[in-house]
Amino acid sequence: MDVNGWVALLLGTAAVMCGLAALFRREQKKLRIGLIVLSLVFTVAALAVGVGSSLSRSTEPTGSATSPSARPPSTPPSMPPPIVATDVRQLNVVGDSGQLGDDYNVEATASGACSDGSQVLYDNPNAYRCSFGDSSLADPCLALADGESVFCVRSPWALSGVQIFLEEPVSFDPTFVDPSVVAGDNLYPWALEVVDPRESGQYWQCRALSGAGYEISGMRATWGCKRSDGSGEATALNSIIVIDGDPLWKVWFYEEGQPEAIRANVVKVWH
Repeated sequence: MDVNGWVALLLGTAAVMCGLAALFRREQKKLRIGLIVLSLVFTVAALAVGVGSSLSRSTEPTGSATSPSARPPSTPPSMPPPIVATDVRQLNVVGDSGQLGDDYNVEATASGACSDGSQVLYDNPNAYRCSFGDSSLADPCLALADGESVFCVRSPWALSGVQIFLEEPVSFDPTFVDPSVVAGDNLYPWALEVVDPRESGQYWQCRALSGAGYEISGMRATWGCKRSDGSGEATALNSIIVIDGDPLWKVWFYEEGQPEAIRANVVKVWH
């Protein structure tokens, strides 16, 4: 029982005692009746106060698991580790034996011809720029086996491509191995992945542009870029920027609709 309950009980007891005393006192009849009525009124009032106080306390919220003070603090979302160095990769579409890699598949076949070396994998003698169908161009196309066909990929992110059967075979060098790429060895890789310099959580995938070039802000457009979900239009300019002592490479980046080009961090490159 709480404090209010004890107070109500004491008041009720006192009122009852007063009523009993009045019964045994030899006074006038009207006074005895008045005291009895008054004691009963006090008793009922005291009991009502005690019961009401007990009920109000029983309905008050307690420190349960559902109260705000008892809820455990929310755990902040984990953040990805910071990018501290550019990841340099080599594209291994065709193995030393001239066979297509296990991860790749042929989505279409065509007849065509390859007249020049690749303009995007220019340091690979087994890579070509080829035409097929209705004057369609593909670059890079990697020679298969005896050079009678090539496999053309659109980007490092596509594991499928077109196999072109050639009217005239191209050379295939089984001894060629892509050299190890370090900072400064090749400032014009085939493809890049960069962090949006205006929105750090957004990534852009950039592929080398072939054919006649153009300029933006006085710089050569070298790579055409789209967001990782395939949306947007942007361009990476000039060449890779390598700063002594900084393993995270940079590139000038221009997004359509923005007022200027700004430098962006290069996450990955493919040669």
